[in-house]
Amino acid sequence: MFKKTWLVLLAITLAAGMAFVGCGGNGGDGESFALPLGAISLGNFSFQTGDGDSAGAESQVAWEIEDAIAVTALETAESIVFVTKNSFNGLAQVIWQRWDGDGYDGWNSKDILTDVGGILSGVTEKSTDQGYNLLTVTLAELANYGNFVAALEQGKIKIILAYYSGSNKARSLGVETAFIP
Repeated sequence: MFKKTWLVLLAITLAAGMAFVGCGGNGGDGESFALPLGAISLGNFSFQTGDGDSAGAESQVAWEIEDAIAVTALETAESIVFVTKNSFNGLAQVIWQRWDGDGYDGWNSKDILTDVGGILSGVTEKSTDQGYNLLTVTLAELANYGNFVAALEQGKIKIILAYYSGSNKARSLGVETAFIP
């Protein structure tokens, strides 16, 4: 227990000094969301297609988390915050996949918003004065949460935000980043 506590404190201390590092994913307009002091970025993200998606209309935004600080922080984190420029108005899920040594395995999905954007248990949504939308998901609400925590011991995990509304799907959200508060 002492070792994990020490590692989490180290991660928070290091992250405080890097609060503006790794905030974005795929470029942007030059302005990006500034992480709150002490928050830990999940790193860069990529868009990926799901069943029935076409190029430019990807339904998934994926974070492949290998950073030791982020993985360690996830072991004791209570939530993840997804930051977007636009609000959600349709079905959304959070999915996680474990690393099995050769690739990502499993599809552990949890609906976080209804098909009309209604917020489900363990989720909060708010807008900032700077115009960002913050969607906070309680980690204990994830599908197979006990397995999620165990999978973190591999040192690598994938977290996916899936959004199934509109013609541009996940791209239409204007995803900025995701972080551990």
